[in-house]
Amino acid sequence: MLDDLNKIDWKNLQHAYGSAADIPNDLKDLTSIDKSTRKKAINNLQKNVFHQGTRYQATVYTIPFLYELLQSEFTRDKHEIILLLINLAFGYEEEYLPDGFVIETYKTELKQITESENPDSYDYVDDLKILINCYEAVKDNILIVKKYFKSSDKKTREASLYAISWFPEYANELLNEIIDHLNTADDEIEIGNTILSIGFVLKQLKKTIDLSFIRNHLNNDSKLVRACSLIALAQNTPDKKILHDLNTKVKSDNDFNHVEGILFNNGQICQYAGMILQ
Repeated sequence: MLDDLNKIDWKNLQHAYGSAADIPNDLKDLTSIDKSTRKKAINNLQKNVFHQGTRYQATVYTIPFLYELLQSEFTRDKHEIILLLINLAFGYEEEYLPDGFVIETYKTELKQITESENPDSYDYVDDLKILINCYEAVKDNILIVKKYFKSSDKKTREASLYAISWFPEYANELLNEIIDHLNTADDEIEIGNTILSIGFVLKQLKKTIDLSFIRNHLNNDSKLVRACSLIALAQNTPDKKILHDLNTKVKSDNDFNHVEGILFNNGQICQYAGMILQ
């Protein structure tokens, strides 16, 4: 595993704090049996190749090795790696809610700036190229996470569904599997994340399907599941009652300021509801 790590000239690549010579050790430490070592490694990678949402020259070189680690049976905390990959693809992905990310926007911007031949824009051109390359590098192998839809680890299952939902061109093919996941989800957090994934995918695809299976969850015993169902329905089949309930029962409920374990919008469900209602 990681046999090609030393083939990269890391010391001459740049991350947030200069030379990326420390990246190989952090990648190797993700396989450690010691939890604190793994946590330190993932934190180091987040601050070095994803500092405050910025991606760097070394970031795109890191992505293939994260996928390699993800596929290894010896790698623990796979959910952390999946969520890091999503950060590397989008930056702070919540900035693109509720409609999703459109890479063509950045490609068009790059083309326009390049054609303008304005020397003051050269640094920004480099930044745009890095952003696009990181997105493409994650997207090219994102279907690897599909194998973890049925992982024995709940956090890994949830992270894999969440990750796929950000790539609607792939999620469309897997939509039935994502919907089926509702039948096996363990608890209200997993049900909530799954419903939000379904709603987000359908929103991006502008696809109409029978959502009665989500409407049924409006009567769920869990207030959280009911809230997630309202969000998914409001994104796709909004009617006056759905929008009214989203406003009064979700956006205005302080219990939903932050829900630990909900991946969309970092668990800030009130804010997510507000985005949809705008």
